[in-house]
Amino acid sequence: MAKKKVEEEPKEMSMYEEDLIWMSYRYCIGRHTIAASMHAGEIAKHEYFRLSPERRQFMAFDIRREIASTLSFGPLNFRMDPNIKEENYKPLELLLEFFDDNDIHTREDLAKIASIHTHITSYNNPQGIYITTRPKNVKEESNISTFDILDLIPWANLAACFDVNNHKWCTVNVNGKEKTIEYFEVWVEANRKEGQDFNFAKVKIDVDSYLKNPNYCGYLIEDYIVKDGV
Repeated sequence: MAKKKVEEEPKEMSMYEEDLIWMSYRYCIGRHTIAASMHAGEIAKHEYFRLSPERRQFMAFDIRREIASTLSFGPLNFRMDPNIKEENYKPLELLLEFFDDNDIHTREDLAKIASIHTHITSYNNPQGIYITTRPKNVKEESNISTFDILDLIPWANLAACFDVNNHKWCTVNVNGKEKTIEYFEVWVEANRKEGQDFNFAKVKIDVDSYLKNPNYCGYLIEDYIVKDGV
């Protein structure tokens, strides 16, 4: 009779291995290749349980700082206020929420904007965030590509997965069976309406499904959620 295979506990990560991960995502973030984008999911799948909660939280913030740096040097000229608290420091999410709130969906819309800046409401209220823009004086065509954003989404997903302090829970009902799910919120590319060059939507991603298959895990269907904020 064959012995039942015993699953081994994930081996604790060495500082050398942590340094390799740190260097790899700093190299990959902002690069426009499939391999670089998929590397974010591979880090989640293979290293999530090997990293301590403290290191995951650190990497979430550090990845977001790299995303902010990439956006600041790109055609969007998007700037993050350095005083924004760590738990709210989500550059790509803030940018895409700004697009959604202001109905920005075309290159023509972006061509009117010279820069986008985030600010805290006040030093007494660092949780509050607002965004300002500086208009362009000369009309010109925007040279932004959707890949300037799409190639950052896998890294924003990884940061959201590692940012356990911002995870949420909901109850879903599938085929009459209820289940409580831990999830994180991210933005994904959505169907474009006529005349739109780009469109994004906020979704909920099941943590367990993401860790099993991060590059193709899909997201929760709102109609199946019976109770949010469990």
